[in-house]
Amino acid sequence: MKKVITLFLICILIIFNTVSCGFDLNNKSETILEKTEKMAENVYDAIKNHDSEQLKEQFCERLQPGKETAVDKIYEYIDGEIETLETDFETEHFARAGGGGKIRGDKLSKTFVFEIIITTDKGIRYEIGGKGDIINTIEPKDQGLQVLRVYKQNEDGTWNYSKGPSAKKAAMSESQIVEMPDGTLRVYARSTGSKIAEAMSFDGGQTWTEAAHVPGMTQPGWGSQLSVIRYGGLIEGKPALIMSSPAGVGNYRRDGRVKIGLITDTGKEGSEKYKIDWTYDYSVDSKNAGFAYSCLSELPNHQIGLMYEKYDSYNPAELHSQDIMKYEELSLSELIGKEVVEIIPQTEGNGTVSQRNTVKKGSTITIEAYPEEGYQFVRWEDEKGKQVSEQAKYTFEAKESAAFTAVFEKDKEEVDKSHLKEAIRHAEEQMQDEKYQDVIPVVREEYEEAYKNAKAIDEKPDATSEEVEAAYKTLIEVGKKLTLYKGDLTELQAAYDLYAGKDLSIYTQDSKTALEEALKEAEKVLELGENAVKEDVDKALEKLNTAIEGLKLLPADKSDLQAMVEKAAVCEAKIDEYTPETAEKFKTMLEEARKVLALESPSKEMIDSAYGALQQAISGLVLRVDIHKDELKSLIEETEKKDLSGYTKESVEELKKMLLEAKAVLEDPSVGWEEAEQTLENLQKAIEGLKKAETESPIDPESPTNPDSGNTDIVNPDSSPSPSATPSASDEKAVKTGDKETPIGWVTFGFAAMLAAAAGFLGRKKKH
Repeated sequence: MKKVITLFLICILIIFNTVSCGFDLNNKSETILEKTEKMAENVYDAIKNHDSEQLKEQFCERLQPGKETAVDKIYEYIDGEIETLETDFETEHFARAGGGGKIRGDKLSKTFVFEIIITTDKGIRYEIGGKGDIINTIEPKDQGLQVLRVYKQNEDGTWNYSKGPSAKKAAMSESQIVEMPDGTLRVYARSTGSKIAEAMSFDGGQTWTEAAHVPGMTQPGWGSQLSVIRYGGLIEGKPALIMSSPAGVGNYRRDGRVKIGLITDTGKEGSEKYKIDWTYDYSVDSKNAGFAYSCLSELPNHQIGLMYEKYDSYNPAELHSQDIMKYEELSLSELIGKEVVEIIPQTEGNGTVSQRNTVKKGSTITIEAYPEEGYQFVRWEDEKGKQVSEQAKYTFEAKESAAFTAVFEKDKEEVDKSHLKEAIRHAEEQMQDEKYQDVIPVVREEYEEAYKNAKAIDEKPDATSEEVEAAYKTLIEVGKKLTLYKGDLTELQAAYDLYAGKDLSIYTQDSKTALEEALKEAEKVLELGENAVKEDVDKALEKLNTAIEGLKLLPADKSDLQAMVEKAAVCEAKIDEYTPETAEKFKTMLEEARKVLALESPSKEMIDSAYGALQQAISGLVLRVDIHKDELKSLIEETEKKDLSGYTKESVEELKKMLLEAKAVLEDPSVGWEEAEQTLENLQKAIEGLKKAETESPIDPESPTNPDSGNTDIVNPDSSPSPSATPSASDEKAVKTGDKETPIGWVTFGFAAMLAAAAGFLGRKKKH
């Protein structure tokens, strides 16, 4: 079995205060074992990361304030930083929970323990163990970690442990530890033989003196747990211990007592350094009243809180079935048996005072003040601020409880102001210099304010050396700014105004960025107005001018012009189809555009000009066919109005044929310019080919009538009578009498002839 022992610093942890657990113990979704394992992991993480707050949070709420640095002592004890966690939280059985519990009605408590093994970067192994209540609805403030132990393994594989007090002379159990004024420790414990045992440690609990019985102290035959605390103040000018325990009546736990032990420093060393006089012995109740396991605490009002079991029985059922827990608050007057007063020294300023002291009313008491270096005691004041003494060591009769305040002041000193005076004189000369007005206004204001403050400190009789030094340094530092002269903003403002609103999109990004940055800096300087420093103005102007000079135009984009030239090439391929005038202009503009494209870096203006001219030339191209068709239309209209009555039948027939062809060409959008031109020429030739007719002889009535002899108009096929039309009586009469009106048969013949001519034209056109 490995030997282990808890260090004293771990014992301190038992009385360590914490307000909450670091995890939710009431989380019903977790088993009590899972809660325990989680607590173990939290403890490990806190120790590994030196997280004192997290470690403190694992303890239960009940633990009262103890050593606030107790947790931090764990880090001092563990040599090195945690390098390895040997315990496997996932698989190893490192925690136990649920045993040793209690049940009271519907309330219960369940205990837990855990042990984990770690190794530091120095190769040292430690075991960390904890125990407490994982669930406690009986006493909720006990829920959480209550004890934390750390064990160290030696190089030979054994484990470090410290020896407790030897029990050869006096057995010890259920111990209570207190700290003496010099930091040494004393343990008081239940013992055999109706006694109370004590032992001392001078090395923080590593070793202990042999246990011995406390003279004059008695307990029941079987003993009982006692409670002992160190009082926070002085009692009758001395440190004091307060102990509660049953004195015992035979073997019965009765006759509860609260004792006050005054501690006297003997001036000796070791176990004889302190003598404890158990001067006062207070009886809690009658000697026959039960009094067992007790607990003491000093309350915030410096009263003593006492809780104990007011019962005398070993029967657990009987013990827990009755209301036996009692609580009382006891004053020092009750414990001492006489009226006492409490004197509380306090401080104002830099210094300390003696401890608060509780003494019998009417006693003579002395309080003392101790100023820090560089300070002196001035006076003692009462609670109303009234001076009661000018002596640091104040002795008086303690008639009533009171608080006294020690007032301290800094030692008076001879302050050397010579360097401050010289700085003031120099400042006055500077302000009289003609160049002073050229300094920017904000600096002048600051300098004049520093001068006024320096004058005030110089004239202050009780000015401290700190005040003098501060005023001097301020005046000197501000004086260094007197070289900040006002700058002329005229040129900078003009350059800024010229380019601040300018469109910069035509310039390269680098040159544009440089200008924008220069404009921003210039703007900042300009905003300062008359507080703009000359050096800053000059720099801003230089930077702005450099940026302006460095502006570079963007390389012109020739892509649009290239596309337009490619479009023009399509027109160029069929240039003969356009009128010579428009075609010539087009070719000129196309050639100019190609010249611009050939340039390495043409300007945007050149590109835009060439683009626009070529686009206009393309739009201005006029197809030859359009010209011919316009002429053809006009010629057709003139021909239709022409009187053909005086021309030969053959020439008129030729004209009508050409007229029909011309109309067909005019209405056909697919006709080319050459065909239109030829049709126009044919129509003109037909007009020119009209021949005058000779004078005709009288017509023989019996001879056939010429179908066209009386037709003097160009026949329009669209106005020809329908073949299905029925002749009127007058029409029939005209035919019979040989009238000169065109017979219907001739009209039909003429129409058929024109249809044949049109058919021939269309056939020719398709072949063409």
